Amino acid sequence: MTTRIWILSAAAALGVACAGSAPKTAEEKKAKGDQILREMSTHMAGVKTFSFTAEEVSEKVGAGGQKTPVTLVRHVVVRRPDGFTARTDGGLGTTVWYDGKHATIVAEDKKLWARGLMPPTLDEMLDFAAAVYDLKLPWADLLYDSPYDALISPDTTGGWVGVEEIEGTPCDHLSYQNPVVDWEIWVGQAKRGARRLQITYKQDPGQPVTRVTFKEENLAPKVDDTTFTAKVPDGYTRIRLARRDSDLSPIETADAGPSPAAAPASTPSGR
Repeated sequence: MTTRIWILSAAAALGVACAGSAPKTAEEKKAKGDQILREMSTHMAGVKTFSFTAEEVSEKVGAGGQKTPVTLVRHVVVRRPDGFTARTDGGLGTTVWYDGKHATIVAEDKKLWARGLMPPTLDEMLDFAAAVYDLKLPWADLLYDSPYDALISPDTTGGWVGVEEIEGTPCDHLSYQNPVVDWEIWVGQAKRGARRLQITYKQDPGQPVTRVTFKEENLAPKVDDTTFTAKVPDGYTRIRLARRDSDLSPIETADAGPSPAAAPASTPSGR
């Protein structure tokens, strides 16, 4: 009996060791990365209201190829399916509101504001804003109902790299490549949320890199309709949102915009 118990205990210990062992082959790493991304996607899809702070460091490439880091801090609140707002510290000091009908942008530094008609859901709005107005956020793919489908395309390759700590949080580090960008993501092991995202824009001059660290995540913030209602200060000048097919931005007084149905589908990051 003692011998049998020892054999069973040894077998169980071996099984735990094998289950927790790191993948070694490219196929194993691809499979583990895919599993982690799907877990993260499922985790985020189940959260209807959340907020976080995104600390972004982006490289700006000068005429001579010199790269200068530009730092922005964005305070974001999301309510699926039709609420989004982001206040930015740094740059033009912009704030964006989306209420299921319009997107309104206020630039505090220039005392300007603009508004455009948008589709009725956050997923559609992100596609439309990127395709028509070239308004993009490096981490927008994480806001979709299915982040996995937004991140992974048929030409995406890569997988699990290893385990690293991001500001004290153990994370699975994943790395992926496609013709447009290389991107890496660090996903928390205890809670399957993104802790860091890094993107290399391979088709841009100098191949600049943007790194985003996610902090202050709240999966149950107190919000209501006023959270996503635009608040434009008195005295600000209204301008038209510039479309990708036009460099004109005359002052606009009417509350008008293009029909959302006219927008081609496109993911914000190009992935």
